Amino acid sequence: MKNTLVYLLIGIAVILLLIVLNRLNKKDKKQFIDKLNRDYKRHDQHKDDNDPEDLKSD
Repeated sequence: MKNTLVYLLIGIAVILLLIVLNRLNKKDKKQFIDKLNRDYKRHDQHKDDNDPEDLKSD
């Protein structure tokens, strides 16, 4: 009975650890993508250009 309880507690701890790591990974990934999007440099000559998708005719 004691071994079963120990295995159950270890299993629950491992599952909780995986959940926490998954949430931290998603948070870090979102922050990394946001940082990459902010660091993207647009040249001054292209800032006012129209979107090529808008220029297509129907």
